[in-house]
Amino acid sequence: MPLPAGQSTTRTRLARLAIGWVFFANGAALGSWVPHIPDAKHALGLTDGLLGLALLGMGAGSLIGLPLSGVLTARFGSRKTTTAALLAMLLATRCQSWHRFRRCSQSLLGCSEWPTERSTWR
Repeated sequence: MPLPAGQSTTRTRLARLAIGWVFFANGAALGSWVPHIPDAKHALGLTDGLLGLALLGMGAGSLIGLPLSGVLTARFGSRKTTTAALLAMLLATRCQSWHRFRRCSQSLLGCSEWPTERSTWR
């Protein structure tokens, strides 16, 4: 593949490596979530139909998100768009972990709810 004028082979290799890592991170995030689908179904009390509808939302999100990512990439560049997407994915997975942390803390501390301004430890 011919290189654009003024672009070094080292920079091209680094860009290809970065793209590979982004795809790896996306696959790892999805792959680590998929085995927990039955647990989520049970915890949320979903029927098979509702679970299927929720999973269909992933495909619908792709149909909306992929064209949007093209527009954002054209406007802001691939580096900024990819960085923002990775940070959003990191935030989303951390939020899930925070929920698990809260449940674990509640059971370890013997409280029925997380303390807020109106509630106290039980």
